[in-house]
Amino acid sequence: MTEEISCPVCDRRGLLPDCKCCPQCDADLACFQDLDRLRAESGAPATKDCAVDIPTNRFARIFVFACVFSGVMAIAAVSFFMGRFDRRLAGMDKTISVATHDKGLQQDVDTAHLHINKLEVHYKDSFFRLEKAVKGNAIEIERTGAMITNLEKGLDKRFAAVLSQRADIISPAAVSKMTAPSCPDNTFLYYPRKTDTLWAIAHRFYGNGKYYPLIMEQNPHLIISNITEKSEMQIISNPDPVILADMYCRKTERKKGILLWRHVVQPGETRDSIYTRFTAPGAPRQVFFDTGAKIVPFEMIKIILR
Repeated sequence: MTEEISCPVCDRRGLLPDCKCCPQCDADLACFQDLDRLRAESGAPATKDCAVDIPTNRFARIFVFACVFSGVMAIAAVSFFMGRFDRRLAGMDKTISVATHDKGLQQDVDTAHLHINKLEVHYKDSFFRLEKAVKGNAIEIERTGAMITNLEKGLDKRFAAVLSQRADIISPAAVSKMTAPSCPDNTFLYYPRKTDTLWAIAHRFYGNGKYYPLIMEQNPHLIISNITEKSEMQIISNPDPVILADMYCRKTERKKGILLWRHVVQPGETRDSIYTRFTAPGAPRQVFFDTGAKIVPFEMIKIILR
């Protein structure tokens, strides 16, 4: 039967001779076995449980146990601190790695912010230029509108001046130029028939009856309501339709839906004589558009055409 030994430190029994470490206190039994072997070789008596050199008193055993326990604790402490140191090194490596990664991310973020700032500056500059262009166009449009308004006012004044024809009636020469035929060398005398009217005569020789006021202007002695066979009148032979249309347009205007004739007052004419000349048979008795107009030689008055 195999001999059993006991632990010299904790007195654990039932251990095998080849046991190198106590399963209870973790004492190094190989060390005690080597001491027993050295004692046997020197001739000193050996104990059965390999603890012949262990002091037998209580305090000595406690001292030995304390030394062994201190050694074990020192080894455990060293192992613990070495493991902790290794973990801290691993954490530092991880922290360094994370810091390096974070640094790369921060660089990417800084680069992105830089690009965003550049884009923001670019778009702000583009917006300011667009706003400036829009404002410039608005100012130009406003300026153009003001120019157009001024031009319209100028045209209105010029048109009013043309309508009034003050420049053409300030002298008897101008009046005679307007009232005389455009082609005095190309006229003939015409004596109306019994059934003739000024409208019919104008239609026959000028192509349109509306030109009858031109015949009255060319013949100041004519009275529209008294055309007889003895009424001598001067008629333009073979007139140019363009010239007739121009003369008619310069002497007429339409106001408030009424067709008016610009008549230049001749020396010796009165309100009654003008009224008699332009009163058509069967037409309303109103002749003057402006009933309060003054009859002054070489001034223009407006006659209502029927």
